Amino acid sequence: MEGKDVFSRAEADRIRELLKELRNQPLRSPKTIRAELRRNGFYLSDWNIYDVVDFENLIRKGLIKIS
Repeated sequence: MEGKDVFSRAEADRIRELLKELRNQPLRSPKTIRAELRRNGFYLSDWNIYDVVDFENLIRKGLIKIS
């Protein structure tokens, strides 16, 4: 795992926003969005997810924690 699995509420909110933007016709390049996700410590490759629902499922299962 390259990223982290504990995020602040603000980081989690931003990750949700970025995942929505990435999957819903992004105004910015997907590469730019993924780079911002990584700056927040979230690597899509660590979790193999595709959208906010998947992110929420990881939180519900306890694999990602919100502090």
